[in-house]
Amino acid sequence: MNREKKILIVGQGLAGTLLSQQLYKRGIEFHFIDNAHQAASTKVAAGLINPITGRRYIKSWLIDELLPEALEQYQAFEKLLGIQIVYQKNILRTLRNPKQINLWDDASTRPGYTSYMEEHPDAENFEKFVADPCRYAEVKNSYRINISLLIEQYQKWLLGKDILSLDTFDFEKLLVNNQVVEYNGVEYASVIFCQGHASLQNPFFGELGFQLAKGQVLTLKFDDFTSQKILRDDIFFASDHKGQFWCGGGYYWAFEDDKPTKEWRAEWEEKIKAITKLPYTIVEHKAAIRPCVLDRKPLLGRHTTHENLVLFNGLGTKGTSLGPYFAKHLIEHLFDGKNLMSEVDWRRYIKP
Repeated sequence: MNREKKILIVGQGLAGTLLSQQLYKRGIEFHFIDNAHQAASTKVAAGLINPITGRRYIKSWLIDELLPEALEQYQAFEKLLGIQIVYQKNILRTLRNPKQINLWDDASTRPGYTSYMEEHPDAENFEKFVADPCRYAEVKNSYRINISLLIEQYQKWLLGKDILSLDTFDFEKLLVNNQVVEYNGVEYASVIFCQGHASLQNPFFGELGFQLAKGQVLTLKFDDFTSQKILRDDIFFASDHKGQFWCGGGYYWAFEDDKPTKEWRAEWEEKIKAITKLPYTIVEHKAAIRPCVLDRKPLLGRHTTHENLVLFNGLGTKGTSLGPYFAKHLIEHLFDGKNLMSEVDWRRYIKP
């Protein structure tokens, strides 16, 4: 790849932001185009790094490698921008029946799990939060990253250095040849697309292996209740530094727009009231569209015929932990010749 010309990054969500940090560290110039789309999934993400997931309490894929890389990169952004975005917050899991207890106990004996699992945690003050008695277990070394603040403050930093254009990418202005890519009359070494769900309209990466889902989230404020921990019951109650809680999720495959809906809110409030009897106030209700990859792995790599067109997408609900590691992995592939992991090569979805 030509190191003498800038890289054009399309999309300043989490993927694009992390990718640009890798270029910045190598002294490679870049420029962003981003339309600041309010319904981008980054803007409503919980920002959780959760090492133990699922109903069977399995270690997250590659978490031993992902976690140190994520902390290093997010802390570098803290230093660059003069903000705090990294919060270490263990996750309390409710164990409500013998099956859940047995599964947890079995998982805690597996090699490599002890650094992430606490069998007898201090449930803090969640006894008064959770309506029905239960046993608790705790996921250690979990974090919440303030992704929305990162994107917002980094955008200001980019604008201050005149390396971000707030505009919608127009494929009619893109000219591609074997040496350089020209966009709107400016030459670049390559274009890296980090467009999230907008990639479905990208004519160069049409077989992406994902479909769109709508997710929604409530920000809650409970009367006389705060916590430094995150609760995982049927749904998440993810505390922030303001004493509020992120509470959201859901995969709605059929939807008309990217707006919050009364139907989802009513459904989610029923879930909340089934877990806690504490009174609360809804501070905010947001919705977003996210691309869900079929195998829940990122989508990386060069175009099959235009090597200076590159994809970095599909980080999904675990993007906070996956993004830093695979941003570095992609840059090492592009500039150092490192082979892409087959599990994340976007070409795995090209039909033979």
